[in-house]
Amino acid sequence: MRGVNSLAANANLLQPVQRPGREQQVFTKEEAQKIATAIVMEINMMAGQLFELLNNLNKLILFKPRRVYKFLSREYQNRIERNYGENILRHVVLTQDFCFPSEDFTGQLNDVVAKKTRDVIKMHIELDGNEQPPVEELNIVLDEQGKKNRRTKNMERYAPLIFEECFVKTKGQNRIANTFEIESNPDLKSKVDPSLTQANYKGMHLFVLSHGFQGTSFDVRIFKNVISIALPDALFLCAQANEQDTDTDIFEMGKKLADEIHQYIRESCPGSQLGRLTFIGHSLGGLIIRAALPMLEKYKDKFHGFLTLCSPHLGYMYKSSKLFTTGMWVLKSWKKSVVLNQLSMSDSKNIEDTVLYQLSKQKGPEWFKHVILVSSYQDQYAPFDSARIQICGEAAKDQKKGNTYIQMVNNILGKAANLDVLYRLDVNFNIEENNLDAMIGRTAHILFLENEELMKMIVSRYKSFFS
Repeated sequence: MRGVNSLAANANLLQPVQRPGREQQVFTKEEAQKIATAIVMEINMMAGQLFELLNNLNKLILFKPRRVYKFLSREYQNRIERNYGENILRHVVLTQDFCFPSEDFTGQLNDVVAKKTRDVIKMHIELDGNEQPPVEELNIVLDEQGKKNRRTKNMERYAPLIFEECFVKTKGQNRIANTFEIESNPDLKSKVDPSLTQANYKGMHLFVLSHGFQGTSFDVRIFKNVISIALPDALFLCAQANEQDTDTDIFEMGKKLADEIHQYIRESCPGSQLGRLTFIGHSLGGLIIRAALPMLEKYKDKFHGFLTLCSPHLGYMYKSSKLFTTGMWVLKSWKKSVVLNQLSMSDSKNIEDTVLYQLSKQKGPEWFKHVILVSSYQDQYAPFDSARIQICGEAAKDQKKGNTYIQMVNNILGKAANLDVLYRLDVNFNIEENNLDAMIGRTAHILFLENEELMKMIVSRYKSFFS
């Protein structure tokens, strides 16, 4: 009872502070010892209860680790979805043709709205106060004296906003559905709810992640880690087949990727162990995946999701910045890059003989149940409409090349007769730098690989995709 003797010896600490107009209450030595004993007994009782609770938790984790993990993971994903709810601005677009955008100048309008939205979010934070971040959002870092301090991760520096357009195939002209219309139509409501999970399948869910131009499998590691938290049982293939050379022919790189996938499935989930197959591609990686699809037709019944991050599906025919176009011309001339010639559709005099046009005619995209096309108006490495696979106003006015561009869009999306819902996301980052990378759009392009906050938003939002 060292604690009791210590408290009793300092009984004067238990005496309340004297206030004007009140009598001072003085405890005797015996009374102070009784109070100290009672406090110690309460502390010991609480410690015993906490120890018993910890012991029961350890037993539960030991015997039911999967159930505990799924419960905690579900709570974690729901908290992320609540925290980032106002960072996602949504429109449901009813359309009879996925090829057309909801309206012209979508990227410019979203850029203006993003600035005002950030001001509103900042005002809400100032009014409500900053909440204490959870432990998983903290980093343990060493200060100058070598002491360990907890600091919040620098995840909000670029404060990404997602402008979500959910295109639903229906009859009639393009129009934006209002909230009442969605709520009063159960079938439409279920179609446009990205949080509905569809986990009624047997086998493993394999995610194939493909890097972009001059990239490596290491580039997609953060996205893979974020998905693995939500889906701990999933398998991941961070493609390495094209790491050494992304300057070659797109079809050749597609074959290498297909061969790598075939080998991985044979070794890791042979026979009926493969339940779902989902593809995620960044930049050029999205086109390499499309080039590989015909060689993976034997798995088409397993195809689940296709997500591309700023992939120039339609090349650089329209809306490319002059600075970026000049840089590409220098690289093509200096490095003699085959793939850059193909992306600029200068690999053949006849535009219909170019690789991108031939790629648009290939089968594959129509086999997926979920398609998400992610773009950014700030990213000049992948033109806005090209990344979203949609017809732009310039193509409609161009009598020389416009028809070919429109035909490419129809080739890719026109075959997707079984696809009822298509998501197009425009991501807007709070980029304050005024350097060359920001001017040519490289900053936004790279943030799709580095901004963990954006990846958490996507994974927690689209549970039907990541299930």
